[in-house]
Amino acid sequence: MKTHILVLAAVLGGAGPLHAQAAAADTIPACADGGISRLAVTVPPGQTREEVVQALNASGALPAGTQVRILESDQKPAIVNRERFHELVVMYIHRFLRRGMQVDGEATTLVRIDAEGRVVGVDAASGNRDVDLEIQRLWRQARFEPVLVGSCRAPAYLHLNLSFASDFDEDWHETHVRETP
Repeated sequence: MKTHILVLAAVLGGAGPLHAQAAAADTIPACADGGISRLAVTVPPGQTREEVVQALNASGALPAGTQVRILESDQKPAIVNRERFHELVVMYIHRFLRRGMQVDGEATTLVRIDAEGRVVGVDAASGNRDVDLEIQRLWRQARFEPVLVGSCRAPAYLHLNLSFASDFDEDWHETHVRETP
């Protein structure tokens, strides 16, 4: 799975920047509706834009003619249901705490969204099967603003990070979650 993500990230690196669109973007047509193959992608942690471009160019993973744009960290689409999503993050972390698991660290996940901003796939690689399943369930609840590539909405592959920290004892626990660039 890591190889696929790395390869996809490399192909996408060669394209220019892309723009996240506002909620009114739902009225903008999807690229696929016009027969245009476009995709947006973020650069995975630990890679450079140049590495992403090289990998994408060498992979042959995308159909011929696909136009790819790389999203910079500040161009990632916003989570439309942010408040509800944050409540879910805390709920999922509390599940781990009730199981006696300490929740500290960072989780990077590849989230695939369609042209409407709906999550259509989640690849988590924390190294722990149970944690990965929970992360997948969690991110499937997110809804993003559609992403614009050129003048139309396009699907996107987003590398998203959440940092977790918890203080826990028998009588009290507190959890902090934040999105990281």
